[in-house]
Amino acid sequence: MMKNPVLLPSGHTIDQRTLDKHIQAQAEWGRPPSDPFTGITFTENQKPVPNVQLKLRLDQHALDTLSSGKMPSNGGVILTNSSKPSTQIKRPSDCERHSNAKIRKLDSGESSRSTHKSVYGSLETTLLAAHQRNAQFRAIQLDNNNEKPNNIYCAKCNAFLSSTVAQYILPCEHKLCRTCCLKISTDSKPGTKHCPNCQASFVSNDVYRTFL
Repeated sequence: MMKNPVLLPSGHTIDQRTLDKHIQAQAEWGRPPSDPFTGITFTENQKPVPNVQLKLRLDQHALDTLSSGKMPSNGGVILTNSSKPSTQIKRPSDCERHSNAKIRKLDSGESSRSTHKSVYGSLETTLLAAHQRNAQFRAIQLDNNNEKPNNIYCAKCNAFLSSTVAQYILPCEHKLCRTCCLKISTDSKPGTKHCPNCQASFVSNDVYRTFL
């Protein structure tokens, strides 16, 4: 609704704000103020004047509306597009779906690695405990028997037979180092010889070189 109606020389009535915008647009192009309907330049005798009668009618109409207390049919509430409830469901974009899938994949990978570490750690702990129990049992058994395992020590000098030491095995399964084997062969009488550990008899042809 017009607030300040003005009467143009062409006989048309427009709001003062509309006329001001037209004059400003003309000034930007370097043109003088003119009638927006005819394009005739305003002069001292031909220029816009306030439309007093229309202004009075508009003001009276506004007063009558306020005094009547009429409200809009919706109770005075003006609904806008922003105030209407939205029934649309926002769907994730392709970027969001890709990001969510990547996060789920990372979570799954972390869970899988965590499970693998847990199982591997439990298995390693179990094997280590079994190995320790076996070592403790062997130590107790050797201590109770007060003897050393015959397959890793020389039956004569009790030297440890490592993989770098020449080893010879007797028929009784006791082992000798090279030095002790030669000494027994040299010191003993020709023919039958005896194991320095169990005194089992053997001959030179029964002795074999072993690499175990």
